[in-house]
Amino acid sequence: MLPSYSISELKLGNTVFHDVRFNWFCLERTCPVGCFDELIANYGRLEEKQRLLMEAETNRCMLADEVEDLRWYLRHRYGLDVVVEAMSIPIEKRRHLIGEDPNERHELL
Repeated sequence: MLPSYSISELKLGNTVFHDVRFNWFCLERTCPVGCFDELIANYGRLEEKQRLLMEAETNRCMLADEVEDLRWYLRHRYGLDVVVEAMSIPIEKRRHLIGEDPNERHELL
């Protein structure tokens, strides 16, 4: 599982924002990325709400082959590179990949 992002410029109207971080994730995964017991620390002891949040966030992370496909596409289409962050397994806390920072802007392309 690989949290991934790109850094680029973003133009909105006449305004250009420099060094914008674009986080990449899988939003509609149909199968789990792996065994949650192995991927999430203390999985069996989590309350249901926390367990479901951790499962959803874990499934948003990209797998190595997905990152390589994204990297190829972004490089050839937009000239962007993809940076991959190391992630320790098992995951001990949520990384808040989407939707909880009020300063973040999300648009699904």
